[in-house]
Amino acid sequence: MDVPPFLFIILISEICIVMLFYALFYTRQKAFILLFYLFLFYILHKNKSADTIQTSNKYSIKLLNIHY
Repeated sequence: MDVPPFLFIILISEICIVMLFYALFYTRQKAFILLFYLFLFYILHKNKSADTIQTSNKYSIKLLNIHY
């Protein structure tokens, strides 16, 4: 027996809806992980000051206010 063409359209649209929900979930998950890592990076590096930068340029040392 042949399948009416509109059933294929319904099947394809359901597959597209499922893929859309999966894509939205995946991007939301990745965005959350990215924000979490950015937050960790901020927390771990907020106490670092500019005088930990090693440079050989005397003008950069003066601008960074590094005292030896």
